[in-house]
Amino acid sequence: MIQFTKVANIAWLIVGILNAFKQFSINSPIVVVIVLSIIVGIGVIKEGVTDYSRHQSDKKMNATPVKKIGTLEKGPNHIVNI
Repeated sequence: MIQFTKVANIAWLIVGILNAFKQFSINSPIVVVIVLSIIVGIGVIKEGVTDYSRHQSDKKMNATPVKKIGTLEKGPNHIVNI
């Protein structure tokens, strides 16, 4: 449903709904539904690719070792590799 936060997708949805009524119909309702499905499908694929690349980047960043300075047990000048 996040795809319908975009104005263009909402416009296609409204056109599709209006085409379902004979007095407003300018196109075949099937054509409008197919176009809307393609637009939404492309948006979903784009978001999926973006999420996957973000996941890969997060995975790489989370695996990077860091140094923590100071612990309560060993004092403030103790360096720990995490």
